[in-house]
Amino acid sequence: MHVEKLAAITTISRRKKSAFLFQKCIGLLLLFLVYFVGIAHSKNYFQQALSYHIVVHLSDTENELIANETIEYLNNSSDTLTEIYFHLWPNAYKNDETAMAKQLLENGETKFYYSSEKERGYIDGLKFSVNQQAAVFELDNTFIDVGKLRLNEPLLPGQSISINTPFHVKLPSAEISRLGFLGQSYMISQWYPKPAVYDRNGWHTMPYLTQGEFYSEFANFDVKITLPKNYVVGASGTLNDSTELAWLTKKAAEVDTTNSFDTSFPNSDTLTKTLHYTANNVHDFAWFADKRYRVVKNEIELPVSKRKITSWTFYTNSQPKLWKKVPEYVKSTILAYSEYIGEYPFDQITVVDGTIAAGAGMEYPMITVVGNAGSAFEMEYTLIHEIGHNWFYGILGNNERKHAWMDEGMNSYFNLRYFEQKYPNKNFAVLHSSERAVKFARLNNYSHKTEYVLQYLSLARKKMDQACSLAAGDFTPLNYSAIVYDKTAFCFHYLCSYLGEKLFDSLMHTYYETWKFKHPQPEDLKAIFEQGSKQNLEWFFDDLLTSTKTIDYKIKSIKEQDSVYVLKIKNKGEIAGPFSITAINNNQPITTKRYSGFRKKATLTFPKASYKLLEIDTRWNMPEISRRNNVVRTQGIFKKVEPFRFQFIGTIDNSQKTIVNYFPVVGFTAHDNFMAGMTFYNYTLMQKPFEYLIMPLYSIKNENLVGSLQLSYHYNSRGALQAIEPQLSIKKYSFRSVPFNLEYLKFAPALTLAIRKKNPRSSIHQKIKLRSISILEDEAIYSANEKQYQLKKYSNRYTINQASYAFTNKRTINPFEFSFQVEQGKNFIKSALEGCYHISYKRRSKTADIRLFAGKFLYQKNVNSYFGFTMNANNDYLYDNIYLGRNEIQAFYNQQVYMKDGSFKNLTLTPNSTDWILAMNILLPAPDKIPLAFYADFGKSTTSSTLDYDCGVALIILKNCIEVYVPIKQSSDLNQLMFAEKIRFVLHFNNLNPIEQLKSSIN
Repeated sequence: MHVEKLAAITTISRRKKSAFLFQKCIGLLLLFLVYFVGIAHSKNYFQQALSYHIVVHLSDTENELIANETIEYLNNSSDTLTEIYFHLWPNAYKNDETAMAKQLLENGETKFYYSSEKERGYIDGLKFSVNQQAAVFELDNTFIDVGKLRLNEPLLPGQSISINTPFHVKLPSAEISRLGFLGQSYMISQWYPKPAVYDRNGWHTMPYLTQGEFYSEFANFDVKITLPKNYVVGASGTLNDSTELAWLTKKAAEVDTTNSFDTSFPNSDTLTKTLHYTANNVHDFAWFADKRYRVVKNEIELPVSKRKITSWTFYTNSQPKLWKKVPEYVKSTILAYSEYIGEYPFDQITVVDGTIAAGAGMEYPMITVVGNAGSAFEMEYTLIHEIGHNWFYGILGNNERKHAWMDEGMNSYFNLRYFEQKYPNKNFAVLHSSERAVKFARLNNYSHKTEYVLQYLSLARKKMDQACSLAAGDFTPLNYSAIVYDKTAFCFHYLCSYLGEKLFDSLMHTYYETWKFKHPQPEDLKAIFEQGSKQNLEWFFDDLLTSTKTIDYKIKSIKEQDSVYVLKIKNKGEIAGPFSITAINNNQPITTKRYSGFRKKATLTFPKASYKLLEIDTRWNMPEISRRNNVVRTQGIFKKVEPFRFQFIGTIDNSQKTIVNYFPVVGFTAHDNFMAGMTFYNYTLMQKPFEYLIMPLYSIKNENLVGSLQLSYHYNSRGALQAIEPQLSIKKYSFRSVPFNLEYLKFAPALTLAIRKKNPRSSIHQKIKLRSISILEDEAIYSANEKQYQLKKYSNRYTINQASYAFTNKRTINPFEFSFQVEQGKNFIKSALEGCYHISYKRRSKTADIRLFAGKFLYQKNVNSYFGFTMNANNDYLYDNIYLGRNEIQAFYNQQVYMKDGSFKNLTLTPNSTDWILAMNILLPAPDKIPLAFYADFGKSTTSSTLDYDCGVALIILKNCIEVYVPIKQSSDLNQLMFAEKIRFVLHFNNLNPIEQLKSSIN
């Protein structure tokens, strides 16, 4: 569709009538071409034929379905079948051992794990017969939502059988996944026994998953639904009930006059009704029922055939303002997709308001369910995406579980295109937020399509991305969104920009006409695009979609020669994809030239004129891994040096400028008093190879500069080591105020090695860290002759070397971690083993924490190094933490502690140990929403004659950041202290530092 047309998408040009015959001719020609490409493939293609007759009764008092199903099954294969596999997907909600239950936990979702029996569901009451003869049906040994029907007689090619079974479904909570109830609102999907697909690759049996959808056989449905009379029902298929249609039409006429916005459920009618639906050539049947639905009825005329379809919108009063525009979105989506791909083939489209825990919305043939939306944009985006699934996978029925990119990704591309064309003057930030926020973050130049590549780039730069072509269940949750949806969408945008919109659309129409109501495979799509475009598209289908190879073109140099610029270009990536170079003046593109892809290096020419910049892919049409090497200036000495731009807080990376982010910082310690300064850093959402953070602060009390500096380099790979990160940290602060101000200077070079997971979905993380810490401290030396202290600048110097290994299992339930560390300094070597186990409470968001610590000196000779039960600022000889006060007499400053060694929360009289120490720490939290916990610590060392302990109550304001510990009992009571002085607190500034949090979230 032309750019200028989609802004008024509901108005279809009259010239479509005259173009109709021409389009048909072109379509027939392309079909003729692809016939020869796919002839060998077509010989092997077959598709089983099914017809369903289902009678179902909804009990809204018991939240259950009582039903009977008859299936006519025609074997169109050349194989003789002795069994038919079935999906029994309601059983996915039965217990914690199902594939869905396990996947939800792997993805960090605990709703089902903590659910009650009332919230769970299953299917039972099955009694299969084949041709009216009882047949054996058995559940799969691994997946209870998969079963096998043993046929009494072999089903020969070309023969059909009749399969019948009653069944009962106990509905789960709809807050778990896609099926279920919420109050008396019903989302009935994947609810009936369904034969698995049998194709040229055999049976496709699969358990139900929330991440990863379906592969089902196309069929004809005849469904009768009985339920209380005052329910409004939206369903797949066509309603064959004139009385119900008249009632819905009447409700639609009343919707604009209704001023009531009550969200409560009215009482169910004592009378019932039976609704009759039919649907042909669909792979699923879903229905939704709610007594609160308001009804909107519209008519949509299709753009080419002028056929009219009925549009229904059923919504509750939860978000009435957002739902008022839904009929408009439905119409514009149907018209847009009909032009992009091919006309909508069904007679009706329905959108319903409902809970959807498996995402913002969910698609079924001819019906879409949408949950609560945060904004008008989110509502429109969700609706367009889910209605678009009527084409991908509703009509083009690929295997979603195995090739999710073929439906989610391709559908997302048309979402991208829809918004780019409908809102050409609105960038992605404006669509999501406000003009003021966009200007503040300087996001004006980023179009909506940019959103589809940023998350992928942030993962790919860290080598954490995955190939688009993986099975849905193999993706990490983050990659499932960033790769399957977003990267695939952007890749097809790239392909469209390369082929041209006209050719791309004609190929999509051919794909649609060839494979609608069938099961296309990736090779079928590739064959149509390569044959129709007469181009080798291996760089796209075999590299970009099926691997983690990247695109990265770099302008190495520019020279003027006669009437052209001579450019030396290097391909730093692994894909030889096509690209463009654009001339730019005053941030505006002037002219663009396209080039074929290549590997390694090439010398290219660009027409010479008075241009200021030349840039590769200035319009963001390629998913290029790095854009910082894309720009060269035509004039000047340093043609590739980017000008600096200071940006408050931060923004997305800019390929034409070097961005320095900043924001003001204030701080306080007892020694430096109030400090004020600025933080400068180059962190963005996409990791750079070299990153820095500089934080100079001015100490008002001491009238000098303090602060910190951190430099990091990131080398990421797909080998055994995912990341190799050398780092240098420098700090300078005061650590004593008496007899005068003393400062320390810390140099800490480090090397962190992140071990790559064998399975990206694994919750296990392993790191090795090597660190050398050099400390230079001022000393106050008392001179007996002068009878006063003299300052010796950085006269006390020592170096500590560390090597550590950390193992963390971030599983959702009962996560744990342990680490081993060896530390060496002058005249000592000591080792420490620490382990933490976090016991998940049933139906709680909190955990009970158990920590074990063991420390042992391997070598020690007359040094001031030790293990302690209680650690405060006096013991922080590595200056790893920031304290309000170090070496201060005031009790308040000394009450700040940190969790190390014995991790006792309160002081103990037991001397520090220079040999060994053992300790256990327990934290038992109060119920949710109560920020209290009970703590207890136990320890033994060479310096303790008995078991040391303390216990008390903790106020957990922000876990591991702000905590207060009030003692109840301890083994060695410090009677000389007031009770208030015995209270200890944690104030972990590193965990509160927003820059550290940003860096942690990025890296």
